[in-house]
Amino acid sequence: MAVSRRNLLAGIGLAGMTLGAGTLAGCSTDGGAGGGDEPRAGSQQAGTQMPAYVPFEGAEPDLPGDPDLGVPPAYFAHPADVEPMRDNLPLPETDPIHFLASIGVEYLPGSNNPWYDMLSTEIGNKFELIAGGAADYLNKYQVQLASNDLPEAMMMLKVAQFPQLLDAKMTDLTPFLSGDAIKEYPGLASILPETWMIPMVNGKIWGIPQQRPPAGQMLQVRGDLMEQRGLPLIPEPANGEEFRDLLKEVSGGGNFALGQDPIGSILEVTLQMMGANNGWGVAEDGTFSHALESEIYIEALDVASQLWADGVMHPDSISNAGNVLNWQQAGVTSMVVQQFTAWVAFARRFPTWNLSYVSLPKWEGGGEANIYKSAPGFGNFVGIPKQDSEERVKEILRVFDYVASPFGTKEYLNFIFGIEGKHWDRDAEGNAQTNAEGRAADWFGGLEYAGSREFSQVYIPGNEELTTRQHTYLKEKLPTGVADASLGLYSETATTEGAAMDTQLKDARHEIIRGNRSASTWTDIVQEWRRRSGDESRIEYQEAYAQLNG
Repeated sequence: MAVSRRNLLAGIGLAGMTLGAGTLAGCSTDGGAGGGDEPRAGSQQAGTQMPAYVPFEGAEPDLPGDPDLGVPPAYFAHPADVEPMRDNLPLPETDPIHFLASIGVEYLPGSNNPWYDMLSTEIGNKFELIAGGAADYLNKYQVQLASNDLPEAMMMLKVAQFPQLLDAKMTDLTPFLSGDAIKEYPGLASILPETWMIPMVNGKIWGIPQQRPPAGQMLQVRGDLMEQRGLPLIPEPANGEEFRDLLKEVSGGGNFALGQDPIGSILEVTLQMMGANNGWGVAEDGTFSHALESEIYIEALDVASQLWADGVMHPDSISNAGNVLNWQQAGVTSMVVQQFTAWVAFARRFPTWNLSYVSLPKWEGGGEANIYKSAPGFGNFVGIPKQDSEERVKEILRVFDYVASPFGTKEYLNFIFGIEGKHWDRDAEGNAQTNAEGRAADWFGGLEYAGSREFSQVYIPGNEELTTRQHTYLKEKLPTGVADASLGLYSETATTEGAAMDTQLKDARHEIIRGNRSASTWTDIVQEWRRRSGDESRIEYQEAYAQLNG
């Protein structure tokens, strides 16, 4: 029986849901190298004193992390005895905070919601979530900005003249959060320093980020289906041909390896295996080049077209990409390309799947491919529009500080799991095991984007083996991961003109992958991209990069 969308999201949290096209505003569905000039929320940060980092010492990890590499700690069990991180709970009562987020109305808390009531009492605020929708969030966001009737907080999307917008309408949080000032907010202070690059623009801190491992997307597999076919839990093809054979082996008889948009799935992983740039790359002399304009991209498109012809992808992968989860639940597909955080979330929701991954090889062989790294957090930060007083800004920050309470605190359990005995129960080892029915009835989304810590550690309650598998993946893959050189930089052209090319680029790739046009025609599309946005974006990124790096 298929799980309803609301029950699914209650089980994994909106922040962990990356399946399907356009699930969340700001989430790329085309993949890092597969997209064009994809806007992000953060930007240049030269000369800014980063927020001090004060890790929480109240929970000893079973597997230590490496903050410098973005590897989070891992826990086999939740501490049995947890105390509040703060000694002043509940927080003093303050005026309601209105928060515009990329959620649908079905994920707002209903009346008489005990989870909402508990959190509202704890933080001293009857916060009001405003549903901005998912697919139409950009329109709602722009209308809200134009009205000048702004809520106290909103999920930020990069739009035209973004730095000027921030200066005109949003609160510069640098005085409140840079250096030791952040120590007034212990939850926020325990967020890794590099995550704070996400809300930094022109040397100022403009919002609150949600920390996540910078592990990008991966080819995840249902381990239970691998076992049924006599395949290893972690398939390790030696080269591209063996990878192709693996996809064929799990396809046939009405089953397919994958069932999702091929641009963000099969093309994405092929580009990784071939060693293409992760979007923008930068040479030693500071020159930028994009994966789109490389010979590798044409070769990867040709391979993706061959794989499509092999029948390893569901025939409705393009026309009905939103059905990806249903196909996976039904066992029609055994693999999916999605964010590492979705592996964490789905492992909790579907423990019998024994989720694992394909260790991608270099296409010609000779070792493992380098993964595409992502930003060290959710791509869209939460900003605070200008307020009447500094004290009001601090009131809002104290609420977000509670949201950012780390693993091992009572506040973390309250926010992530809900009320003990209703939304979750402790098992014999003290782990928080979700009560699916109770959680589905009361769970609501949106506030987690304001710094919540669900993905700041690896923790699969009661599953030491899978926790170790995920931590090992991060420890092995992140040191050699390839970053997009444009992360943390701002290009006005990429934000405006680049977006206008997205549909044309997407349609052309679909035509090539379906076999309706030759991969060699990609050169003409790229020339148009360069003329309309690519070359000017390159110049702007190069200038921004030079400014930061001297």
